[in-house]
Amino acid sequence: MHSNSTVFSEKSLARQYLLSKRLSLSDQDRLKWDTRIFDHLLSAPFFQEATRIACYFSHLNEPHLVPFMLTYLKSSPKETASKLFYLPILKKSEAGRFLIFGPCTPQTQYKNNLYGIPEPDSPNECTITALELDLILMPLVGFTAAKNRLGMGGGFYDQTLSFKLKRPNIKPCLVGIAYACQELEVLPIEPHDIALNHVITEHKIY
Repeated sequence: MHSNSTVFSEKSLARQYLLSKRLSLSDQDRLKWDTRIFDHLLSAPFFQEATRIACYFSHLNEPHLVPFMLTYLKSSPKETASKLFYLPILKKSEAGRFLIFGPCTPQTQYKNNLYGIPEPDSPNECTITALELDLILMPLVGFTAAKNRLGMGGGFYDQTLSFKLKRPNIKPCLVGIAYACQELEVLPIEPHDIALNHVITEHKIY
């Protein structure tokens, strides 16, 4: 049995290793792989059936899907008429850290959050909660074939999605977005860790 400190140490080491690996990728490879990831996403039933979809802005060489999303919105108006795209907005309160989601459209105005990542500068009445989404495309640092996720360690997604610990089959569908080089054979799991429904890399959908 892993102690809490051992699990923390193992995750920290894995995170450092995988981040350095991802940061070494060339822009040319990433653009090519991002295109493949988006093509896989478009063909997936969980994307085709979803109405409210959350994505994210790339940080530290994460796969970057927002430009593809915006192009898709402009070029396929009939296909996207029923789809609404959102981006995470970081929140902190006495209860902890969590995310709400603001609209992502060609007209959206942005401001940088505490990590320097753009997020929608949306009034509260335009934001929604994770429970109102059909699909969340999630960034990650590492993943396993069993669809366990290693994040940045901030806990925003874990706390936001904690309701899925008791009811894992309710929406939203959780899909990790990653490059194939981020796959791990094993990953220590903690009680608050929430498994993904799928992972998409440039090679395939898990």
